[in-house]
Amino acid sequence: MWDEDRQGHLDDLQRRAQQDTLTDDEQRVLEQLLSELEQAEWTTLRLALDQQRREQGQLQPRPDTQRGSGGPGGTACRFARTRQTTTSRHHQ
Repeated sequence: MWDEDRQGHLDDLQRRAQQDTLTDDEQRVLEQLLSELEQAEWTTLRLALDQQRREQGQLQPRPDTQRGSGGPGGTACRFARTRQTTTSRHHQ
């Protein structure tokens, strides 16, 4: 897990890398820390995206609940068609 100690070590190694004062071992440690940080960020991002997908799935209407009063073929549409037919008969 990524913590303040690792972040501090990474920051120090990155500073020293910019000054071109890292040993080969320190360069390997820097690369390892960067890899660990990237993995931790991807894990966090993946969890957040999974949560968002679950929430969006809960907001999407299910096919069996779409035929409510406002949905296609629902009561409101049938009422409008019936009213239109009735009104056109009266005006003939």
